[in-house]
Amino acid sequence: MPEVKYYEYSLTLKKSNIPLMFVDTFFWKTLFKQSPLRELLERCCKMNRILIVITNLLKGELINRGIFEKINDICGDNLICVPTGRITANQIIHAMIAYKEKLTKSQLSWETSISEVPPLKSQENLKNAVGYFRDELNKLKSDISSIHGRNKRRLIISTLTGIVLEFWKDTLKIYGDLLKLNGEEYDQFFYTNYFLDLPSIVFQVYLMGYTLSTTNIKTQDVVDIFNISEIIPYTAFSVIDKVQHQRLMELARDYPILFDPLFKHVYITSKHKRSPNIEENLKSFLKWCIYKDF
Repeated sequence: MPEVKYYEYSLTLKKSNIPLMFVDTFFWKTLFKQSPLRELLERCCKMNRILIVITNLLKGELINRGIFEKINDICGDNLICVPTGRITANQIIHAMIAYKEKLTKSQLSWETSISEVPPLKSQENLKNAVGYFRDELNKLKSDISSIHGRNKRRLIISTLTGIVLEFWKDTLKIYGDLLKLNGEEYDQFFYTNYFLDLPSIVFQVYLMGYTLSTTNIKTQDVVDIFNISEIIPYTAFSVIDKVQHQRLMELARDYPILFDPLFKHVYITSKHKRSPNIEENLKSFLKWCIYKDF
């Protein structure tokens, strides 16, 4: 990669006034069987005290498993579906504006982060994006199979950054044109901390790297990584599968400055043996939502 330029810039993510919750596929069936918990969630949704967030790719999975309609019955209008990639795109566009205007800080609210991004509008574009990352990651795994030790991890992170960078640079070129960034300015933006320090980008690169170090990447892995990197930082409570939870705990251990804040601002749980009891903590959270003074 070319030399990275650093500027005084920070992006703050502003959460929704109504608490957001993300629940991965595996836990929904358990929740259906827990009548008091299910009823409590339904009550929260009817009172507009909580929003349940999923991605469109996760919605497809829930439909295939025959459980989406049950979730929709419980959550109603408080079930929000966000296209995969949209939040990352909005973070990048926001940072591009800050770069153009030479701002030192800016804020991206939940409402702004889910605004429509035309280049990612079609379902086919999203599927192509997921397939692109899956194929590029597995190609990378094959290319570095003979490298071992700490250098391997550094190489994985560096190469993944380049893959993510090139994808978004190609995808969002129209916004560089709209902002009247010339070719050199537009290219340089992606080699500054305006882009490289964005929360979704950091999450995507490191989660992909840790996943790649243990297994070949499947389509579902890419979807899970986008779910975690885009949606979870905006939530108040998230339930994810134990494999992804383990990876997040490893990242928090190895890169505390980057990932400790996630666990401070989001309650994250799973079926992992080192996680607190999901049912009891979810019940406490939902009761808090009902009685919290928004």
